[in-house]
Amino acid sequence: MKIGIFGGTFNPIHSGHLIIAQEIFNRKNLDKIIFVPNAMPPHKNSNELANASLRFKMLNLAIKNNDFFESDDFEIKHNGYSYTINTLGYLQTKYPADTLFFIIGADSLFEIHLWKNCKTLVKKFNWIIAKRAGKEISDKSLRAIALPEELIQKLKNSVIETPIIDISSSKLRAIIKNGGQIKYFVPEQVEKFIKEKSLYKN
Repeated sequence: MKIGIFGGTFNPIHSGHLIIAQEIFNRKNLDKIIFVPNAMPPHKNSNELANASLRFKMLNLAIKNNDFFESDDFEIKHNGYSYTINTLGYLQTKYPADTLFFIIGADSLFEIHLWKNCKTLVKKFNWIIAKRAGKEISDKSLRAIALPEELIQKLKNSVIETPIIDISSSKLRAIIKNGGQIKYFVPEQVEKFIKEKSLYKN
């Protein structure tokens, strides 16, 4: 099988994540996509990070009606920081006969040289990089990534065109904090869950 691995904080998961995942699923002829929420991402501010178990519940609510989307709680079951190289190693062991593709957005692409064992990570695994609104991917911008040229070229060749959806989890958190509504930005079940748990109010 061809399996996409979609990592992120999903804080909260929103319609943009789901649309991009569905587009990648179709474009790359994948057999399924596994969503893997971070526990404690080492390169992000965790002040506004909802509890990992709550983010995992929201994720499962969002994907429960899609037979080709699954979730894995490997990272949130482990204490401490979440490192992609450990997660992909675990998934490679779990799915030894399958081909894995790690899915990231362009915003993560330009931070990838900061990741643990980044050279080994880029060289060893397959990548799918989705364009994001406001994140240009050009030869000039790629030169800002502190990796050897052959690895940069591998990443460049992994970029695919996806719908440019200007929704971000940080934007949604700000809307909630200011008393606004997020209807249609997230699946209905996720919207209800956020209201029930009073998430992102402070």
